[in-house]
Amino acid sequence: MGKVIYVPGAFESTFTHIDGRVEKINWWEHDKVWRHKYLLISAGAYNLTDYNLRERMRIPDDVIVIGDSGGFQQATRNFNLNPISVLRWQEKNCDIGVILDRPPYKLRDDNGRHPILEKSTSNFNKYLEITYDNARVMYDNRENKRLKLYGVIQGSNKHEIETWYDKINGIGDWDGWAIAPKPPGDLLSLAMYLKFIEENSINRLHIFLSTTIDAFMLVAYINSNYLDIDITMDSVSFLMAEKFGKIVSPITYKFTDLFSRKYIGDKDIKWVCDCPWCTSYRDDLDEYVKTFDINFYYIINMHNLYKLVTFVDMVNEYAKDYDLFVDIVKQVASNPNNVLSVIDRYDKGFWNKDIFSF
Repeated sequence: MGKVIYVPGAFESTFTHIDGRVEKINWWEHDKVWRHKYLLISAGAYNLTDYNLRERMRIPDDVIVIGDSGGFQQATRNFNLNPISVLRWQEKNCDIGVILDRPPYKLRDDNGRHPILEKSTSNFNKYLEITYDNARVMYDNRENKRLKLYGVIQGSNKHEIETWYDKINGIGDWDGWAIAPKPPGDLLSLAMYLKFIEENSINRLHIFLSTTIDAFMLVAYINSNYLDIDITMDSVSFLMAEKFGKIVSPITYKFTDLFSRKYIGDKDIKWVCDCPWCTSYRDDLDEYVKTFDINFYYIINMHNLYKLVTFVDMVNEYAKDYDLFVDIVKQVASNPNNVLSVIDRYDKGFWNKDIFSF
C-alpha cells in the first residue's frame, strides 16, 4: 500500500548547536531518542562543491535524502545554478534528485519576495525551454545510477501541465516526478495536479510547498483511494517553534501559541507531553522554559516534527475509512469545508467543472 510521507527540510546550521548541555539535535542519527529516515536538502541552500555533506552531517545510509535542485531560489532570488554542478552535488549527497527547473514565476513588486505565476504564454514557453535544456543535460550526464532523478511538472491549468509534462517526459524515462502546486496550500490546485498524476499512472511523486495539515489530509485521501503510491511531501513547518513561537498541540495536532497558559503557566507548572523528545528532555524543558533558553526551541522543533510525522502516518490509515476520515477532518482541519468540498469534487471526476488559471 502506498502512503504519504512527511519529509522535513534540513538546514545544517539549525541542527549543529552544541553547548555542552544538549546533544546535537536531529532526527536521522541512530542514537537519537526518535528517528525519521527522511530529509530534504536544497542546492539553493548549500555549497555545491561540498561533496561530503552527507558524511559531515552524519547521515546514515538507511536515511533517504532528497536533493532539491534550487530552482525555486534561482527563480526568486536570482541564483545562478549550473545543472551539472547541481547533478554532481546530488549524486554525492542524495538518494533522490530533482532536475533544475526554471519555474514559471515572476516577482511581485513588494520587494520581490513572493513569487507568483507568470500569466504570459510566451514566458511560460521560455521557462519550459530553459527547464528542458537543463533536464536534458542532467539526464544525459548522470554518473551515479544509484541516484533516482525526478522530472518536474509546472503549470497553472490542465493545458499547461500537459504541455510541460509532455516536453520533459520526452527526454527519457525519469525515476519519478515532482510537483509544486501554486498558490502554495491551494487545495484545488493540488487536487488538479493529483488528478493528472492519476491519469498518467505516475508511480513515484514528490510534492513541494503544499505542507499544511489540510493539504496532507487531502493528499492522503486521494492517494489511499485513487493513486496507491508512495508520495513524499517536504516541509519546514516543524521549525515554527524557533521562528514563530508555535507548537503542534499534543492533543489536536494544530499549531498553537507556544507561550499560552495551556503549555506554560506559573513556574511551578510542569511541561506536559509524552512524545519521545519531551519525555527524554523533560527536566531540561522544565528548566529552559523559565529562561526561554535556545535549546528549548530546538527541542520543541523536534516535538513538532514527531507530532507532524505521526499525524501523517495516522491520516494514511484513517483515509481508508471515509466516515472516520471525515470526522478527523472536521476536528483537525483549519478549513474542513474546503477539504471536504475538494474531495467531493475529486470523487465526482474533478474535470466536470471548469479549472481556472490563477
